[in-house]
Amino acid sequence: MTVPLRLKLDLVEPGEPIRYLWFPQSGMLSVVNDMRDGKTTIEVGVIGRDGVAGLALFHGHKTQPLRIMVQVAGEAKRLPAEAFETVIEQAPSLRSVLHTYTLAVFNQAGQQTACNRLHSLEQRCAKWLLTTHDHMDSEELPLTQELLAIMLGVRRPGVTVAAQALQDAGLISYRRGRISITDRLGLEKIACECYGRIRDDYESLFSDSAPRAGAGSRWKVAQPV
Repeated sequence: MTVPLRLKLDLVEPGEPIRYLWFPQSGMLSVVNDMRDGKTTIEVGVIGRDGVAGLALFHGHKTQPLRIMVQVAGEAKRLPAEAFETVIEQAPSLRSVLHTYTLAVFNQAGQQTACNRLHSLEQRCAKWLLTTHDHMDSEELPLTQELLAIMLGVRRPGVTVAAQALQDAGLISYRRGRISITDRLGLEKIACECYGRIRDDYESLFSDSAPRAGAGSRWKVAQPV
């Protein structure tokens, strides 16, 4: 069944039983790591229309250590956990797709770890905006600086400076919690290499169903459902 995804809704919580698999139809989800200090949260992955939340069930686990929350509101198809095995048996091709998707998630997490350690806030901010843009149907992104700060694991003043630099360069425009990308190719030049590597790796893994896109194009691949 299709259900709404409300902004900041937690779909999967650390250590709690996974009740559903979620296949986003619109919007975007964030996989985040909440640190033990209770104050620090950082994004380690994203899930859009090309992915699924609750993947641990596919590997025989009923819980997972990371939280999955709604980053951009939208809709998702929701599959009860108890029905998952039946669906897998009835659609063997789904098993193959989920194996490939698991590798893509693993690669994304590895690249994200390097990105958080090595690249500047401005580069990471550009990468994050491009990734969000890839998963949206609109040129306008419903994002606040507060959410950006949480996803990038930094304080809000740092995001304000980075966003202002991108706006001064004519790459984005920002007002009232909405960001518009005005020069995508320019933003790609500012973004760190991680954006292109994650995108190209994903498209390579799913090349049978989605030809590789060129620079400046939207990253849209078939959803594994």
